[in-house]
Amino acid sequence: MARPQDHNSRQDPQHSITALFDRVAPRYDFLNHVLSCGYHRLWRRKLISWIPDADLANQRPQRFLLDVATGTGDVALNASSSLNTYAQIHAVDLSVAMLERACKKAQQKNSSNITFQQADGRDLPFATASFHCVSISFGLRNIQGVDRALREFHRVLKPGGILLILEFFPAPLAWGSWLFRFYFRRILPAVAGLISNSQDYAYLPQSVERFYSVREFKQLARRMGFTLKREHGFLLGSCKLLMLRKENVA
Repeated sequence: MARPQDHNSRQDPQHSITALFDRVAPRYDFLNHVLSCGYHRLWRRKLISWIPDADLANQRPQRFLLDVATGTGDVALNASSSLNTYAQIHAVDLSVAMLERACKKAQQKNSSNITFQQADGRDLPFATASFHCVSISFGLRNIQGVDRALREFHRVLKPGGILLILEFFPAPLAWGSWLFRFYFRRILPAVAGLISNSQDYAYLPQSVERFYSVREFKQLARRMGFTLKREHGFLLGSCKLLMLRKENVA
């Protein structure tokens, strides 16, 4: 696992979020499964199914994938085993504890085409136009400076490259919003508190409520040089999978 210079200074509000994920890393996979009733796996599989791919035929794998805010590496690991045309997968995160768990899982699965690296989604250590596809699942609202991150995703994507985002957004329906808030404010911290620190999981509903609406985010993405090509909703629209294509220079 490669580690660059520390971009995550204590003056940056990103530091406290990274520290939170370092703390929850040992229980992250288990709690994710319990709190989502296992549905997070289905949502990530849907994302992977949207990664542009093709049958190999007689050609060698030539594409490159970047998974940002990879956490414990589920998207990168599943992409490694299911995609045909990707020679290399780079997976980055700011949390060292998360990356250590991702590396262990990769070793257990003998996934040799994944490189894990500590890196900031707002300042990616890759050359311009390096990747055919960039993915990020449930990590964008944890980045303090979403516009900066989108600019970086745009920069490292090849022309016409695909950005896939799986994320929670404020519920679009009034009654759905009430149900969403009740679960995330009451049920989720209570269940998490039986196993972990409920205060850490209180961050989740707060981060969702502060995040862009789907409409606002689409407008931001368009300003950053992306065109929406496809979308799919889960949980009454509170969770969205978005496919965006790099178009104009941001």
